[in-house]
Amino acid sequence: MIVMYIASLLMLMAATVVVMVRAAKGPSMLDRAVSVDIVTAALIGFTSVFSVLMDRTDLLKIIAALAVVGFLSTVSIARFAANESDVDRHILSREELEELGEAQARLADDAAPVHDVDALAEEAAAAEAARDEVEDEVAVAGAPGAQPDAVDRAPDHRAIRRKGEER
Repeated sequence: MIVMYIASLLMLMAATVVVMVRAAKGPSMLDRAVSVDIVTAALIGFTSVFSVLMDRTDLLKIIAALAVVGFLSTVSIARFAANESDVDRHILSREELEELGEAQARLADDAAPVHDVDALAEEAAAAEAARDEVEDEVAVAGAPGAQPDAVDRAPDHRAIRRKGEER
């Protein structure tokens, strides 16, 4: 009969180790809550086996108290988890946390603004310089008998004004 008690304790211990690993890896709060609930049940099992093994009936009160604590903890965690979104429920792994930190570092406050007026002016000047180079090349290529290029046929967008617009 002692062999059965030892086998029961070993199985409970193995289950507790597996559940603790799951609690450490669990990506969400609910995974960890289930793990805590199972550890509480394993603790009740340990206490029950010890109570039977040692023939102690006074441990039944402790078993009942553990059952109530396990029930209340599960209900309270479920109540708070029901109010969270999926994103809030998810507990970040180390890789996800490092990735998030890198993303936040890229978007630091000292980074260049998205709409930098000076950068836009520089881009406009570079685009005009490139357009002038293309026009010069077209002028050189515009020998008698040469076909007009698309740049020659394109309207000058700087001269086009919208209705009611002043420049």
